[in-house]
Amino acid sequence: MVRRANNSRRQLKNPRSGGQKGGGLLTSTQFMMLTVGFGALFLALNIYHLMPAAGLVLNNNPVASTTTADEGESPPPGAAAQERKIQSVDSSVGALSSPLRGDGVQYHVVFSTGCSPKQNFQSYIFFFHAMKSQQPGKVTRIAACEGDTEADALRAHHKEFVEPMSPNFLLHITPDYSRIKKDGNTYHYFNKPFSTHHWMENALGYTPKHKNVGDNKHDNAIVILCDPDQVIMRPFTKNTFLNNSKVWMKRTTHPIIDHVDHGAPAGQLYGFQDQWKTKTNITRYVPKDELPSYVQTMSDAEMRENYAVGPPYMATAHDFYTIVTRWKDFVPLVHDDYPHLLAEMFGYCLAAAHSRLPHQVAKGFMISDVASFGNEGWPMMEKYTVRDVCTPGAIAPQDTPNILHYCQRYTLGKFVIGKHRIPLTFLGCEDPLLTEPPPDIGERFNFFFEPDRKEEVKKNLPQPVIKPNAYMLCHLIPYLNEAATYWKDHHCEGKTPNKEKTLKWFDNMEVAPHFFEDN
Repeated sequence: MVRRANNSRRQLKNPRSGGQKGGGLLTSTQFMMLTVGFGALFLALNIYHLMPAAGLVLNNNPVASTTTADEGESPPPGAAAQERKIQSVDSSVGALSSPLRGDGVQYHVVFSTGCSPKQNFQSYIFFFHAMKSQQPGKVTRIAACEGDTEADALRAHHKEFVEPMSPNFLLHITPDYSRIKKDGNTYHYFNKPFSTHHWMENALGYTPKHKNVGDNKHDNAIVILCDPDQVIMRPFTKNTFLNNSKVWMKRTTHPIIDHVDHGAPAGQLYGFQDQWKTKTNITRYVPKDELPSYVQTMSDAEMRENYAVGPPYMATAHDFYTIVTRWKDFVPLVHDDYPHLLAEMFGYCLAAAHSRLPHQVAKGFMISDVASFGNEGWPMMEKYTVRDVCTPGAIAPQDTPNILHYCQRYTLGKFVIGKHRIPLTFLGCEDPLLTEPPPDIGERFNFFFEPDRKEEVKKNLPQPVIKPNAYMLCHLIPYLNEAATYWKDHHCEGKTPNKEKTLKWFDNMEVAPHFFEDN
């Protein structure tokens, strides 16, 4: 199941993959030739009218941490200690030198998870790098739990391991929505729209009565919805995203305004092109008095340029509530028509389009798929050599995408890393750290060995994917080690933590099948 899911994610990011719909869409050559304005990375929020939001309204929801302050208020208790703590974190691109800061905008970075140990692992990595990158605002894990036992265990986990990082790292627990359909079948991704909607109503106080900007005091805040297997490398802040042709997809139907505003959300380009429309039936999802939907009447250019997006999604809280309300209503019906991995993503696109909220589509928010050169942030690194991408400090901050999404396998030679290859005990005192690749790995290898094979099976790599693979290996492995080192430094009292970088899978290619969690 995992391998099929990963393949689907890989295909959706690359319009050139087989099986993609092509009618009325850009060719891959045209896609690569699209031009788009200049800068480096989003939320160039020259939005003078976006004022700091007031404090979160928690309404007695089951959130583990509730005493936090928004940007513009007095720092919460422990903030000074947090600044000292974050400055002590070593970075693969140099030590941090400045504390958390606000820029006049209230940010809510949220990500949706379940309550499993694997999700705890990914969440810890996410929180750690939100701290290391100095992402301003609040970062909230929205966790769908089955019953009080799971919820209580997660609250205890969050209190012990996450809250000490920052008083602005929150937990919001919701019911498990993965089996809401009457047929009893499980689709875990129902949790993303339903749980996010639950958070907006119970944490931010949104209701269906909040229709106009200003009806809710959080309307001007920016909500950034990520996936748990994403690492924030560069924070989403004001003046970090300008009009950059390597960041934005070309638009002819709407201007690129280089920031999020009311009516101007944004998202990362994904490669499913028009499938969110062609593989669904909007007439089944909306009331008859709302037909025809804008999904039916929009032009092909409007469809292509504004809606084929995925995480990170970004919108003002006012717009996000509009989208997420439709999203959670649409997804079960979309899943009836398209019972596959991408149903929830298609539901988001439909919700945004039906709500007439065209997205500014970014190519450069994220890197993930080493073969999606034209769809992701890889062109930002064109001027760097294959050794540069593995040399700490060589890549300028403005050439670093915001997000590293580690949803695939990355390999050169006998180095291999992927999220399903990390034992859950990696965040512990006894397990070693991962062996890190040498800085010349991309110069030494144009091939890889198949992992998990008793015999060595060597396969050549196409030249264009060598540098991206080197980048992912040279960044993701240290990112994981940094988080594990931080864990060992703070949770191994009375023990001698193992900080040897000896964990690897490339000397003996035979691995016990129970060693990895693969679900």
